[in-house]
Amino acid sequence: MIIIHNVISLYQALVFTILIEITVATLLKVKNKGDILNITFINIITNSTLNSFLLIINFIFDITIIIWLIVIVSELIVVLVEYKYFQKVLIYNCINKLLFSFIVNCSSFSIGLIITYF
Repeated sequence: MIIIHNVISLYQALVFTILIEITVATLLKVKNKGDILNITFINIITNSTLNSFLLIINFIFDITIIIWLIVIVSELIVVLVEYKYFQKVLIYNCINKLLFSFIVNCSSFSIGLIITYF
């Protein structure tokens, strides 16, 4: 039963992340449908990987500070991975793609924290 709950939680996190990041991307004037699809695609890969990794980390470590350090480092890695991907595939050019990656990921991370803890 716990496995099913975790799979559902991973799926919900992915759906919310995509919805939040596409909304923020739209607010940042991303209009090209190919860009929207690429943002969705990379989020399927990075979100699934990151959240699966963090789920395993939660079972291994019992110390909250270690978990939070791993979360922060992992999120920064995601920002960099998505930045490199965005550099290659996005037509969008209104702001620097590193800044874009940082903004959309901070938005989904922050909203995810709010949903989880409040």
